[in-house]
Amino acid sequence: MRLTLMISALVTLSVTGAFSQQKKNERPDGNTKREAAQPVAVDDVEFVYEFAQPNFVNRRISIRHGLSGKGRIEIETAESEEILNEELFIPSDFLKRIRDSLNSLAFLDSSTIYQYQKEYPHLGTTTFTYRVGSKSRTVKITYTENPSMKAVLGEYRKLGQQTVWVMQVRTARDMRPLDTPGLMDILEDYLKRNELSDPVGLVPFLEELMDDERLPLIARNKAGRIRDAISRAGRSN
Repeated sequence: MRLTLMISALVTLSVTGAFSQQKKNERPDGNTKREAAQPVAVDDVEFVYEFAQPNFVNRRISIRHGLSGKGRIEIETAESEEILNEELFIPSDFLKRIRDSLNSLAFLDSSTIYQYQKEYPHLGTTTFTYRVGSKSRTVKITYTENPSMKAVLGEYRKLGQQTVWVMQVRTARDMRPLDTPGLMDILEDYLKRNELSDPVGLVPFLEELMDDERLPLIARNKAGRIRDAISRAGRSN
């Protein structure tokens, strides 16, 4: 009887040990799967936005950047054959809003058509590409009613508007200072309509303009008024 119990116990321990060893041997496969799901390098993520409408003053605006925030903007205008090309730094808040919207869409894994059932080419065509590693997706849209995609395109539109405005003011300050009061009115309108990507980021530039005696006094005063409005909005938030 005792011998039977001992043999039974040994068999049980042997089976248990083999099962445990089998589970240990299975772990590397699980780890391999988790490693494959690790996020790609920052430099291997890219966002490309392009808006084109040949009949607009700004015929084409192209923005390309990565997760680091470093990027470039290209602008083709009806006023010049020269393509404006400048470095661009994307604020972290902007990147978060874009990624949140893309994640809510499951953009890379989705085949959803965001273009409205009717085309509106007179509004311009927007092309957007998102790439993560070797996986990428590109969509072309003239108009969309999808809230998340509308948010993505809206963010880039605002970024383009703000960047173009800064470039226009810099040019006007050096060559056509009398144009600056009108440009301040445009900025004030953007601010009222929430059409700026990063209003707070404009504050140092506005303060620079406030002290620039090349500008008419009315333009400098407007710059100060807009700076104060942005600061008040920041405190209230």
